[in-house]
Amino acid sequence: MNPTPAVFHRSTRTSVALNTDPATGQRTQTLRTSALEMVWVGEDLCIRYVASQATLDPDRARRSPGRWRGK
Repeated sequence: MNPTPAVFHRSTRTSVALNTDPATGQRTQTLRTSALEMVWVGEDLCIRYVASQATLDPDRARRSPGRWRGK
């Protein structure tokens, strides 16, 4: 029975971008997430990478009341 190799690097990244089309004024909000893991298996470096992207409704925050309200 071989022991499970230990992950020596793990990182995640999340970003949100809000862009406005200068010609139409249309706003687009994009959420991107990614995760990376690296592990040595014998003499081989195994890399696992996953990413996803979703387009969000940029006007949602204005329609739904938040728990915190700034000035």
